[in-house]
Amino acid sequence: MTADLRADSDQLRQTVAELRQANNDLVEAINQFARVVHVLEVENQRLRDQAAAAIPTAGHSHADLRVLHPPPGDPAQPARSAPGSTSTSTPSTTPLPPTTTPPRPPA
Repeated sequence: MTADLRADSDQLRQTVAELRQANNDLVEAINQFARVVHVLEVENQRLRDQAAAAIPTAGHSHADLRVLHPPPGDPAQPARSAPGSTSTSTPSTTPLPPTTTPPRPPA
């Protein structure tokens, strides 16, 4: 009987030691996650501050901005027709992608 109690006690001590180690591992993981979150929050704030400083204010020179689309009437670009207008220009020769469903017959 004493041997059984001693074996049970040893098994419980082993279980407690394993649980303590698992707990320590989880505490280390939580601390590492907390450090990562802190670094990300600091970086996020730095980027927000940087973006806020980059927003042009009244009276700011826009010389450092580049045009993404040419202005209307730019001779280097062909004229674009307004949406909904009837243009007599040649249609595009770019083929349309195949459709997955056939067109409906007229009713």
